[in-house]
Amino acid sequence: MGSKSKIHVKDKKKFIRFVLICVLAVAVITAVILIKTAERPKEGEITYSAPADIQVSNEEMTAFRSRIGTDMDIKKAVLVLFETEDECIAFISEHGADKEPANAGEGIVPLMENGYCNIVGKHGIEEVFDTLSDGEYSKTPVLYSNLYCYLKRIGVDSPISNDEELKKLIQNEKFQEMRKKGD
Repeated sequence: MGSKSKIHVKDKKKFIRFVLICVLAVAVITAVILIKTAERPKEGEITYSAPADIQVSNEEMTAFRSRIGTDMDIKKAVLVLFETEDECIAFISEHGADKEPANAGEGIVPLMENGYCNIVGKHGIEEVFDTLSDGEYSKTPVLYSNLYCYLKRIGVDSPISNDEELKKLIQNEKFQEMRKKGD
């Protein structure tokens, strides 16, 4: 009788191993199926993974340039703000020609990401900016928002003057339109 129980226990161990292997195999297969079906686009869903996949023709670039004009220009300037005109005049005479006037430690320097302010839309400042050449600064204070400003023109960047930047803009615009249609 003792030998029958040993055989029976061995069979149970084999059976349990077999069941565990089967459960593990089913779990792996289920996981693979779930991953594969999650990767498939749903009906009506956009299949582009990035705007860079979208083709842009020369005609589209020309049309975009004429449609946008200078509306997307970035007018780069250094600004230092003062509460009084006399403080601003003194700053201009001492630091106006400095390479980095914002580092003089005087006045209020607004947040200038990448070392400049984009002054587009700041009408009083933008008008003076347009009269200056790149690298030139205003010899007199510019009144803006009840403050007196030192203004140094860095330059104008236009994304439509660079073909690669323009292509990225158009690709992104097309991608957004496609996403909107897919919603």
